Parts: sequence; C-alpha cells; structure tokens
Amino acid sequence: MRIISFILFIGLINSCSSSKKMSETDYTYGTVVYSAAENDCAYSIKVDTQAEDLFYDPVNLENEFIKDGLKIKFHFKALRMKSRCNKANPISLTYIKKQ
Repeated sequence: MRIISFILFIGLINSCSSSKKMSETDYTYGTVVYSAAENDCAYSIKVDTQAEDLFYDPVNLENEFIKDGLKIKFHFKALRMKSRCNKANPISLTYIKKQ
C-alpha cells in the first residue's frame, strides 16, 4: 500500500510541476476587421477557417491591434454575456500577437 501511495504522490508532483509549451496549433488565427454597419461591432476578429465565417467580439482588444486587416494569432475565453453586435460572439482575449 505504501508503494502505491508513493507512486501516486510522485505522479501528482510531476503533473503539477510540468510546464506545457504551446505549439503553433494551439493558437487561433484570424484577421481584425472593421465594420460600419448598423448593429455591428466596429472591430471584430474573423477567424481563419475553411468553413463558414466565424466572428468574435473581443471586449478587451488593445489599441495597438485595432487595425483593419491586421493578421493575428490569439487565445481567448468565451464570455457568457449578451452579444454587443449581430454577427460576433463576445470573448475575452488572454493572448494576442501580430503575425
């Protein structure tokens, strides 16, 4: 029983101390787009996908990234709040970088 407990303890220590390095596939890629349409977000992120258009409304987009056509890679958390615009889902950016 002591051996099993010791092995479980070592496994727990290793899982807590290991750092996960992010690979390029862990990012979401997109383009910042401007829209002057009524009931639309001024700036949103169009996700680079093969399928239909997918837009996100980043509630914390910093000024340096507010540029129409800017290619970015990012991480985000989905927000459970009412959408501010028709076509985009609200998100909070946790990481963003120009491509």
